[in-house]
Amino acid sequence: MNIALSEHTATRIVAKELEGKGYTVICEPSPEHIPFSLGKYRPDLLAVKGDDNLIVEIKMRETSEPVSFYREIADVVNTHPNWRFLIMTVPKKTAETEFVAEIKNPEDIQQYLNKVSKVYSVSPELSIPYLWNAIVALLRNKAADAQLKYTELTERSLINQLYTQGELSAEQHQALLKWNTFRNQAVHDVDFSVQPEEVSKMLSFVEQLSQEQAIAVSLH
Repeated sequence: MNIALSEHTATRIVAKELEGKGYTVICEPSPEHIPFSLGKYRPDLLAVKGDDNLIVEIKMRETSEPVSFYREIADVVNTHPNWRFLIMTVPKKTAETEFVAEIKNPEDIQQYLNKVSKVYSVSPELSIPYLWNAIVALLRNKAADAQLKYTELTERSLINQLYTQGELSAEQHQALLKWNTFRNQAVHDVDFSVQPEEVSKMLSFVEQLSQEQAIAVSLH
């Protein structure tokens, strides 16, 4: 179930870590944010805390690119007082960013949620795509139990079909559509933020649905 972590998500994770350390972070800063030229190079992040200025390049652990280019950038940056160049490495497989395998038993979801909790500890909104993947997997199981044909349905169509068939309440239907929007924003909008309470509701829904399916399995 380990799938490559997207560069976008990796950038958000590092940005949140730096913000947690008191830095003001700008993602993909423009040349105007840096008081000296770096040529054609565009850093992933600019982090500022008092007189400490960090220019940050984020690298996936599995990637292998020549380091000579970054040495040249570091040499330029380090000539300026209070400026530093950092390469921050993120493992490509820190979590399941595209969890598409169906959850077959309670152990699967519990193991997955244990990993999601690590992402949640960094930032609640970063955990939204992971929670959404768990929700979709559980909804697919629910559709299979209800003998609904779902393999060719989009996620929103799956939700609508389950609602139409009476497998979801109106409240659950509206919540799922909202969470689907949150998921898309969390993946594509680097400035996306959400109240932690909303993420807690997603987590509660996953736990509730997981418990219902565990009971159904035990009765078979």
